[in-house]
Amino acid sequence: MKGRIEPLGEQDHFRLTPAPSTPSVLTVDLRGVPRIRASLTLLDGAGKTLARFDPASASGQRALFSWVIDPGDIRLALTEPPISVVLAMDMSGSLSAEDLDNLKQAVRGYVDQVQSTERLHLVRFSQRTEPLTKDLTGTAMS
Repeated sequence: MKGRIEPLGEQDHFRLTPAPSTPSVLTVDLRGVPRIRASLTLLDGAGKTLARFDPASASGQRALFSWVIDPGDIRLALTEPPISVVLAMDMSGSLSAEDLDNLKQAVRGYVDQVQSTERLHLVRFSQRTEPLTKDLTGTAMS
């Protein structure tokens, strides 16, 4: 079995169907940019954990590993925590008009690149702090 899971939710479950009478090998090629954040848990039919991959054990953008799985009902649970980003923009008088235009362009470029697994909160400040979104959902203030 080979595939690409996109877009990921915070938690996804997949049923695997190994060979009916002999153990099989499940090879996982897990990738993440800029690093792997997803954890994988291999579960039997009763929900008991058979194996687990912790992203803290990976260094880099790719992990390649294999698990031997016995016949039966096997599930793979993939969990990827959302990324929460607060983008604070200095709108004080210290920026020149050109710097302010560059800042606005950079913020637009960043916002355009936000993925569905990321939560963004925009805040601008000068003399006081002003939230531009309600919370980490990225919903604009009314």
